[in-house]
Amino acid sequence: MERFADDIIEEIYWTRFAAGVEQHLSVKAHKIAHPLLAARSLQDVDVYGPIFRWPNSTGRLGVQVDGKWYLTFDWVEGEGAFAIRLERR
Repeated sequence: MERFADDIIEEIYWTRFAAGVEQHLSVKAHKIAHPLLAARSLQDVDVYGPIFRWPNSTGRLGVQVDGKWYLTFDWVEGEGAFAIRLERR
Protein backbone atom coordinates (compact mmCIF):
# COMPACT_ATOMS: atom_id res chain seq x y z
CA MET A 1 0.00 0.00 0.00
CA GLU A 2 1.37 3.41 -0.98
CA ARG A 3 1.74 6.24 1.51
CA PHE A 4 0.52 8.87 -0.98
CA ALA A 5 -2.60 8.42 -3.11
CA ASP A 6 -1.59 11.06 -5.66
CA ASP A 7 1.35 13.15 -6.83
CA ILE A 8 -0.03 16.44 -5.46
CA ILE A 9 0.24 15.57 -1.77
CA GLU A 10 3.57 13.85 -2.34
CA GLU A 11 4.92 17.02 -3.95
CA ILE A 12 3.56 19.10 -1.04
CA TYR A 13 5.18 16.69 1.42
CA TRP A 14 8.64 16.95 -0.18
CA THR A 15 8.70 20.57 -1.41
CA ARG A 16 5.94 22.35 0.57
CA PHE A 17 4.24 23.51 -2.64
CA ALA A 18 2.40 21.98 -5.62
CA ALA A 19 1.20 23.35 -8.93
CA GLY A 20 -2.49 24.18 -8.87
CA VAL A 21 -2.74 24.38 -5.07
CA GLU A 22 -2.97 27.76 -3.34
CA GLN A 23 0.17 28.58 -1.38
CA HIS A 24 -1.52 29.02 2.02
CA LEU A 25 -3.27 25.66 1.60
CA SER A 26 -0.13 23.78 0.58
CA VAL A 27 1.86 25.24 3.50
CA LYS A 28 -0.82 24.13 5.99
CA ALA A 29 -1.05 20.67 4.38
CA HIS A 30 2.74 20.36 4.54
CA LYS A 31 2.74 21.11 8.28
CA ILE A 32 0.21 18.33 8.90
CA ALA A 33 1.56 15.78 6.40
CA HIS A 34 4.96 15.30 8.05
CA PRO A 35 3.70 14.34 11.51
CA LEU A 36 0.84 12.37 9.91
CA LEU A 37 3.36 10.11 8.18
CA ALA A 38 5.36 9.73 11.39
CA ALA A 39 2.31 8.87 13.54
CA ARG A 40 1.84 5.25 14.59
CA SER A 41 -1.35 5.69 16.60
CA LEU A 42 -4.46 7.78 16.07
CA GLN A 43 -3.70 9.58 19.34
CA ASP A 44 -0.64 11.05 17.59
CA VAL A 45 -2.84 12.33 14.75
CA ASP A 46 -5.49 13.72 17.12
CA VAL A 47 -3.05 16.47 18.18
CA TYR A 48 -3.94 18.36 14.97
CA GLY A 49 -7.64 18.46 15.69
CA PRO A 50 -10.57 16.11 15.42
CA ILE A 51 -10.31 13.12 13.14
CA PHE A 52 -13.27 12.90 10.78
CA ARG A 53 -14.75 9.79 9.21
CA TRP A 54 -14.90 10.48 5.48
CA PRO A 55 -18.43 10.19 4.03
CA ASN A 56 -19.10 7.59 1.32
CA SER A 57 -15.79 5.84 1.99
CA THR A 58 -15.70 3.12 4.63
CA GLY A 59 -12.66 3.31 6.86
CA ARG A 60 -11.33 6.56 5.36
CA LEU A 61 -10.38 9.25 7.86
CA GLY A 62 -9.53 12.93 7.52
CA VAL A 63 -7.88 15.84 9.33
CA GLN A 64 -8.97 19.38 8.48
CA VAL A 65 -6.33 21.52 6.77
CA ASP A 66 -8.28 24.70 5.97
CA GLY A 67 -11.99 25.34 5.48
CA LYS A 68 -13.38 22.49 3.40
CA TRP A 69 -9.93 21.03 2.65
CA TYR A 70 -8.79 17.86 4.42
CA LEU A 71 -5.91 15.43 4.36
CA THR A 72 -7.67 12.09 4.07
CA PHE A 73 -6.10 8.71 4.66
CA ASP A 74 -6.57 5.03 5.41
CA TRP A 75 -5.26 3.97 8.80
CA VAL A 76 -3.40 0.77 9.68
CA GLU A 77 -2.88 0.52 13.45
CA GLY A 78 0.80 0.25 14.34
CA GLU A 79 1.88 1.28 10.84
CA GLY A 80 0.17 4.62 10.28
CA ALA A 81 -1.48 6.53 7.45
CA PHE A 82 -1.64 5.26 3.88
CA ALA A 83 -3.23 6.52 0.65
CA ILE A 84 -2.98 10.13 1.84
CA ARG A 85 -4.57 12.76 -0.37
CA LEU A 86 -5.66 16.38 -0.20
CA GLU A 87 -9.43 16.50 -0.73
CA ARG A 88 -12.25 18.97 -0.54
CA ARG A 89 -15.31 17.95 1.46
